[in-house]
Amino acid sequence: MKHFANKNYNLILISKSSKKLISLKKKFSKKGINLHVYPVDICKVHELKKIVKKILIKFERIDILINNAGIW
Repeated sequence: MKHFANKNYNLILISKSSKKLISLKKKFSKKGINLHVYPVDICKVHELKKIVKKILIKFERIDILINNAGIW
């Protein structure tokens, strides 16, 4: 993440857990890394589409996507 932040990328995290997102945002903020966080359950396609639309409106595009979602 630090590598992308140093290159002035907008870093966006999506997670089902808003508590985890808030914690990560605070942690990385202390290191000077600005994260944009969005709580969403990616299993709910309508929620995911809504968040992607918000992201595209705010940032105009997504250059890199790192998918770390898993199924148990």
